Amino acid sequence: MHDSQAFNFDLAVERRGTHSVKWDSVAAVDLPMWVADMDFAAPPTVIDALAERVSHGVFGYPYHGEEYLDAVVAWESTRHRRSLDPSAYIDAPSVLAGVRSAIRCLSEPGDGIVIQPPVYSPFFSVIQGLGRVVRENRLVRRDGRYEMDLAGFEKLAREPRTRAMLLCSPHNPVGRVWSEAELRSLAEICQANDITVISDEIHASLIMPGTTFRSFDSLGDGIEQRCVTCISPSKTFNIAGLLSSHVVASDDDIRNAMKSDLAVNCGHVGNVLALVAAETAYRTGHSWLDALMEYLSGNYAFLADFFACNAPAVGVTRLEGTYLAWLDLSKAVEAPEDAPRLLRRRHGLVVSPGADFGDPHFIRVNFGCPRATLQEGLEKILDFLR
Repeated sequence: MHDSQAFNFDLAVERRGTHSVKWDSVAAVDLPMWVADMDFAAPPTVIDALAERVSHGVFGYPYHGEEYLDAVVAWESTRHRRSLDPSAYIDAPSVLAGVRSAIRCLSEPGDGIVIQPPVYSPFFSVIQGLGRVVRENRLVRRDGRYEMDLAGFEKLAREPRTRAMLLCSPHNPVGRVWSEAELRSLAEICQANDITVISDEIHASLIMPGTTFRSFDSLGDGIEQRCVTCISPSKTFNIAGLLSSHVVASDDDIRNAMKSDLAVNCGHVGNVLALVAAETAYRTGHSWLDALMEYLSGNYAFLADFFACNAPAVGVTRLEGTYLAWLDLSKAVEAPEDAPRLLRRRHGLVVSPGADFGDPHFIRVNFGCPRATLQEGLEKILDFLR
């Protein structure tokens, strides 16, 4: 057990005027609880390391040396029990850049890419923007918890031009951390139908207590050869603005193709401050993350209890990972699709519309914030429901 009081997650950090998408793109009277960006300061060790690097004063082209990759590999080993070869890593400016590159390298225009809505909204636009076809295999909601429709996926996998599946793991916005059994069933279908999985694991370290995360590429039986895994420290340590991401591709042909593709389409040479922040976070961030997850778990419990006591008609989806609450308003209001607009116009609360993810009956609420901020936002939702 780690003492969350060792790090002050109750501290409200003023973010307006800091070029923040979350705070500066909305009105000064609005409370933003939308984009997946926490309101907590990064780990103190990361802030100190950045300050020291800035004081050096020279910011030339960065070098991804062995020490940096060793830190990434050690984190994956310690945190997720994954044994990874550093040579399988490719640097990318963002997870979505890695996803785009994987789609380009694994498919041709007109080919089908499977996704599992409701899901992270850029999945739709990235696939369509590259001239591929979105093949939806919707998740099934049972008793406030989502499951994969494996029979539906197998049907799509058998279609001649289905080339890949874009897996969100942990899943945004429904908060599922897929079980090993679910992933193995998925892998069997992929192997039988020559489907490659592109696994977005940006939230892999944000796992609620009592839940275990398993990466798709760690299942064995050669599944790593048909998997491209996109990872990043950005969500975990709240350093998304520094642009640090990696692709893990064990298959030599896929990795070499993606290296060439990223060089041509991104021209990414890295960010020296991102390297410092990521390496420091991976080496020193365990206790901070443990305390963070304890605090976030408390926030989720607070949110669930708030609605149970004050608005039981709101369906709170059971959460296993991320800091994003997926709330069903279908039984709480007559027109849930209008809720995001009315919440903002009447109550100054900015949430993510469920329609963006593929289900207009829901809203997504970011509870990665101090408890007082969360309570303020929940009170605004309650006022709207009344």
